[in-house]
Amino acid sequence: MKFATKNDIEAPVDFVFAQITDYASLEGAAQRQGVIVNRVDTRPVPGVGSVWNAMVPFRGKERKVGLEITKLEVPGKMAIKSKSGGLDSETKIDLVALSGTHTRLTIEIELIPTNLTSRLLVQSFKLATNSISTRLQNRLTSFAKEVEGRYKRGKSA
Repeated sequence: MKFATKNDIEAPVDFVFAQITDYASLEGAAQRQGVIVNRVDTRPVPGVGSVWNAMVPFRGKERKVGLEITKLEVPGKMAIKSKSGGLDSETKIDLVALSGTHTRLTIEIELIPTNLTSRLLVQSFKLATNSISTRLQNRLTSFAKEVEGRYKRGKSA
């Protein structure tokens, strides 16, 4: 099952890429949402092969999720694989410069069930596809506005 969404951001592609690869900031944002995040690898700078473990609250339980960066091409592509129980996923992030000051951010998430329980979970997601797609779009829009705000504040400083 796949979910995809895109949003245009009023900021240059290099700036947007720097924001989506600001791992410390993203870890902090996840922790504010109740997610416990721990980086596993010991690389000085995160990149391809960097791994995080997270405990994510989902449907009243804490779920263990492992995340790994599998692709990182400056300034336009990133891929992250994750595993949680019997559910694997791959998230692809693409950035396209529309102009010197506008960037299109596209996110595609593919859910891959690997056991019966996760297949049933994905089936329930299929029933809520519109709701999930709307929530994903709303989060991406919120992120885009945050990035635009940071860019505008940086320009005026």
